[in-house]
Amino acid sequence: MNRSNRRSLPALLLLVLLPLLLVCGGSEPADLVQAAQVIEYMLRPNVLANSAFTVAFPDPSPSQFVSYVFSEMGRTEWEIDTPRTAEDMEQYENLATPLPPPGVAFVARRVDPERGRQLVVSFDDDHGLVVVEGFEDPARSPVLRRQWVLPDVSPAPGVRAIYQASQQAGMSCQAF
Repeated sequence: MNRSNRRSLPALLLLVLLPLLLVCGGSEPADLVQAAQVIEYMLRPNVLANSAFTVAFPDPSPSQFVSYVFSEMGRTEWEIDTPRTAEDMEQYENLATPLPPPGVAFVARRVDPERGRQLVVSFDDDHGLVVVEGFEDPARSPVLRRQWVLPDVSPAPGVRAIYQASQQAGMSCQAF
C-alpha cells in the first residue's frame, strides 16, 4: 500500500462508519416518538383543514397554532389531555390517527419542571415552524427534537359552523 492510500484510508473508514454510528446511536424513546407523531398528524394539510384552527386564524402563524392546540377549543378537538391506559391504546391500534401515549404530558412553549416525561410544543415564527422536544426528565436535555412547517390550508366545508358553535359555547381559541 502506498503512502497516499494510507492517508485516505482513515477518511474512507470515517465515511463508511459515520452513518452507522449515527443510525445506531442513542435511540429515541417510543412513547416520545409517538407523542411527536400526534403533533405531526395535526399538521397534515388534510387534517388541519378539518380543524377550527383554520377558521380562527385565517392567516396563521406557528405560535397561533401552538396557542390553539392548548386552548379550550384545541384541547377539546385534539384530546391531548385524555388519559389513556394500555388497554385503550390496544383498542386504537388499527386507527390511522396517532393517540397521545399514556404517561407523556403535552406542554406548551417550555419544559415544566413539575411534570415528568413530556413533549414540549413550541414554535419558531421567523421560520414558520412548529417545534417539539421530548424530555424523559425535565431537568435534563431533550432526547427528541422534531420540527415541521405550518402548512397553509383553507377550512374544509362545515368547519366554520363547528368553530361558531364552539365560540357560542364560550370556548376560547387561544391559550396564550
